[in-house]
Amino acid sequence: MRNLLLCSLGLLFACAGPSSNPDTARKPAAVSDSGSSNWTDSSASSIESPNDAVLGSEAEKIAIARHQQMLAELAKRGIYPETKPTQVSVSYHRAGTTIGLYNEANMSQTDYYTTSRASAKYKVIPDIEMGALLKALDDLGYFDEAKDGISRVSGASLTVVVRKGGEEEKSYSLSWGASMGKTNNALTQNCADAVRVIFDTTRSVQVVDNPNGTDYFQNERQRIQNENARNAIKH
Repeated sequence: MRNLLLCSLGLLFACAGPSSNPDTARKPAAVSDSGSSNWTDSSASSIESPNDAVLGSEAEKIAIARHQQMLAELAKRGIYPETKPTQVSVSYHRAGTTIGLYNEANMSQTDYYTTSRASAKYKVIPDIEMGALLKALDDLGYFDEAKDGISRVSGASLTVVVRKGGEEEKSYSLSWGASMGKTNNALTQNCADAVRVIFDTTRSVQVVDNPNGTDYFQNERQRIQNENARNAIKH
């Protein structure tokens, strides 16, 4: 199943080019005023602003066509953009670590990454990538075994959570721990791996609060070691 997800992502990146978000093709880059002297009177009369030259350009048409081709190919696999605000997260309880993903229907990448935060544990992905992830989780059987609501089972070491917004907001949780036996072990691990594939292959530059300087890394390492020691005593 991981191979299928990677294949779908490979198709997505190959068809979409540098960006899988169609909005980037519709937002022309600003043109410097310093180049305005190169515009003749005739060109100025036909185009109100230099930025208008980008709209409807051959490059934009090619970008839009490639995006539509990508959506058509993914639709054949049952993958569609997830247009509802969605959040998917994986919590590794023993390590005290959580990673997660938002789709752009939830918030924009620019707004999220430029806002200073306590950590960089969440990333924002295009709606089509969230759709691919949800399809992978569905194929794995996540929604068949996950419980409604957000909860952590006692003794669980791993939890995968999906939250879908919109008019009918719903949440799901799937947990596993050594004390729970083999039930849902492979399923939970595979679902966590599916989330991790997209998280690890998504580039982001998050503004992070760091008043402690380099001590941040030492303190975080010590916190994880202390958490692991406490969990070892419990078990």
